[in-house]
Parts: sequence; structure tokens; C-alpha cells
Amino acid sequence: MASKSDNKNPNAMQYINIAHINIHSVRSKFHLINNHLNTNNYEILCLTETLLKTDMISPIFCNYDLVRKDRTIKGGGGIAILLKNNLKHSIISIKNETELALSPNIEYLCMSVQLQPNQKSFTIVCIYRSPNYSNDVIEEDFYTLSQILAYVMKPMKSVYIVGDFNLSNDRLLRRLETLLESIGLKQFVCDPTRVNSILDLFISNRNDINISVNDPHLSDHLLVNASIPVKKIKKIKNTITYRNVNINNMTKTAYKIVSLDNIMTGVTVDEKLSSFACNIVDCINEFSKIKKRNTCENKHKKYLSETSLDLVRQRNEAYKAYKTKPTIINKIIVNILNKFVSKAIKKDTVSKVNIDIEKIGVYKTVNNIINIGKSKSKLTVNLNSNMINDYFVSLNTTNEREIIIPKKHCNLKICKNTFIVQTVSLPELFKAWKMLKKRNSKSIDALGLCPFYINHLIHAPVVYESLLEIINDSIAQGYVCDSLKVSKVIPIPK
Repeated sequence: MASKSDNKNPNAMQYINIAHINIHSVRSKFHLINNHLNTNNYEILCLTETLLKTDMISPIFCNYDLVRKDRTIKGGGGIAILLKNNLKHSIISIKNETELALSPNIEYLCMSVQLQPNQKSFTIVCIYRSPNYSNDVIEEDFYTLSQILAYVMKPMKSVYIVGDFNLSNDRLLRRLETLLESIGLKQFVCDPTRVNSILDLFISNRNDINISVNDPHLSDHLLVNASIPVKKIKKIKNTITYRNVNINNMTKTAYKIVSLDNIMTGVTVDEKLSSFACNIVDCINEFSKIKKRNTCENKHKKYLSETSLDLVRQRNEAYKAYKTKPTIINKIIVNILNKFVSKAIKKDTVSKVNIDIEKIGVYKTVNNIINIGKSKSKLTVNLNSNMINDYFVSLNTTNEREIIIPKKHCNLKICKNTFIVQTVSLPELFKAWKMLKKRNSKSIDALGLCPFYINHLIHAPVVYESLLEIINDSIAQGYVCDSLKVSKVIPIPK
């Protein structure tokens, strides 16, 4: 942003700068414009009378994107908008432009601009009207202006119209102000922008805009700069719950559990399993306490050197070649380049972190990457399995559609077979546990346990004896605990 607000004040506003000037040739004043952009931090700079032709290459400005609309009918004219390259923008085209019979004397360029992903977009319109003051042209131009302004006006959306309107007398300005007032717009420039005339205007549907007119010594027109307040977007804070689980803490937990005579109470299988899980979690909490941290989402852009970028381009080209012609050689090339890219990114990241540590210190460098906050989370929503199930069931329920249950065939023979499950022995328990693939997974289940905990505690006699008793009681009663029927499902958006 052009003007930074006080970070300590949550209600502070940020300001963006939108400027306009009749530049009268961009190519001849390229270096002057570039220097002016470096010394004045504009978000958007609108230029009229660029004098660029369609066959000319667009000049490149540092940290800015140039969007232009050249005049094709006759010489001169042309408009362009310079936007900071971190702004998301798109061109707005009037679909029924040919049906409206717009005046060829007016050039315009409409764009939709978004400052940040979580902010509303606004509309910026750059207009240039050629200095023709015949009555027929004036009438046609005002009709065109009314059509353009009515098209870009949207409810609950900010609109900024800038440009050189070439309305040299007060009568034409008053007529324009009457037109603007009828559609909820206002003109803000009060000082002359060329000699004694107000030719360059700034129009908007907002009232909290500060206008300044100054001479940057770029052309015979003065520059109109608008400072516009925007709300400071608060970063969304996420609460992370974690515990410092390591081998040392798990060893202390194992000694604590071994010292206990019994970690399981109750009569039914559900009661035994619940008491077993609660006692183990209590022992773990004693040495590995649960901690909470608030983190802000910080999209930290990775620093990549030219060598790394070149490797990324080569990798992407090799991948395209592999997709078009999936041969073994192309696949090997892609895998090799992937390894080179991964090593190059790690090397660049390490070098960038070392440079930042020397400049701003260790804490600020780590905070830029992780951005750990200190404030408490405001609201948490507790969802249970029934609430989630009811939500997904309600997504596709219609009263018109009936569920038809298929009828059983009359000659279908039902086989009533029984089978016997033997009880589990201790060697079978250890063998089954060793066959488990993710024994070191730290994903917590409905009981508050995870395979990592059990893997470090299963060799304690009090633990494996309790597990054997729960399993064999479940087999003997032909009953599976309700807590073992709950699965943790994480949807992955695609």
C-alpha cells in the first residue's frame, strides 16, 4: 500500500493512491515516468494521450503492469493504465458497444481491480475526450459519457473515473456535475490542471477522497492524485493445538504407567476401553502437555534465483514433452530435473534465510516465515458426528423422489452358518501390531490415542494385558465398542 497504517491500532486505515496525468507521449518520457513511479508509490497511474500505435511494443515499467488502448482511427490520443503487478485486474468490456452508438470522440478503458484476495474489487475507468466543442459533438459526447457511467455503476461497489475531459468552461462542467449527481457520482477536482482550466477530473461514488493537484514536470498538464482510505484486512488467525511428544517424554510416560497397578476399570467392554484410554492420556498429559498457538496465514513467497527459475522452466518443458510423448527417456529426464529443482529451491531458501538473519535478526526472520501470533482465538465450532451426518444427508433430499426397496426373491434360500473366532494370544497381539503399517502415526482418534503412543507403551505389561483383555472380551461377547466405529475423515478439495 502507498501509505501504511499503524499496526498497533486495529481500527487504522490504509490508503491507496490513484493518479492521472495527460502525459502527451509515453515513449519520449519513458525515463521521466519511470523515475516518478520510483519516487511516488502509486497503486494505479492512468495516462491519457499516450500517442502509442498498435504496432508499437509496450514499454516495460518496473513493478507495474501496463494495460493500454490505442487510437486506431486517426493519429494522437490513446490511453493506458499502470497497475502494480501485485494487483489482480481484468478489463471490463461493454458488450453492447456497437448498439449504443458511442461517440468516436471519446476513448475509454474500464478495469476491475482487486487489492487483496479477501477484499472487494473496485472499478477504475480512464477517459480521454478530444477537444472538440461543436454542439453536435458535445451532445454526442455527453450521451456517450452517460452510457459508460451507467454501465460501470454497480451497487455496493466503488467506482473511480479519471481522465482528461477537456471541458474548458464552467457551463460544460456544471452540465457534467448535473449528470453525475443524477446517477450518484461526484467530481472532486477544484483546482486548475492546465493553465486556468479544470480539464483533468476525478469522479467517484465515494465521499472520503482526498485530492491533490501537483506539477511533476512531465507535461503541460498537472497531475491529479487521489488518496483513498481502505479498510485494513485482518489476517485470519488459526488456533493450532499440539503437544511436545518425543522419545524422552514417552519414556517418562512408560515409567509412570509401569508403576501403576491397574489402568483399566469397569465391567462392560465400553467401560474398560474408555478407562484404559483415559488413564493413558492422563499419563501422557503429565509429561507432554497440550499447548495452543494462534497463527496467521502468511503467504511467504519463496525466493528463487535465476538458476532455479531456469531449472523450473526446463522441468515444465520436459513435463509437457513427457505428456505429449510418454516415453521412458522423457520420464527419466523429468525425474532428474525434479531432483535438481528441489535441491536448488532448498539452497536458495537457506541462502535467503541466512541473508535475512544478518539483516533483521533470527526472531523477525522466523516470524516472517511462520508469523506466530499471541492473541487468543475468538470462536471455535464444535461439531459431532451426528451434525456432520445430518448436514450431508440434507444436501440431496427431495420429497418427490421415492426410495424403492427391492423385494426378496421368493425362491431365495437363506443359509444360516455360524463361525467361531478364537481368543487372541500375546504373540498374536505383537505380530498383528508389527504388521500395522503406520505405527508411528500421530493422528489422534476418537479416544485421544494414536499409534505413536501405543507403539512406545505396548511393551509395558499393564498395557498389553489390558489390550488383550479388551480384545478377548469383545470376541467372547460378539460386541465391538462404539468408539472404535468412529472414523476421522478429512475431505480433500479438488
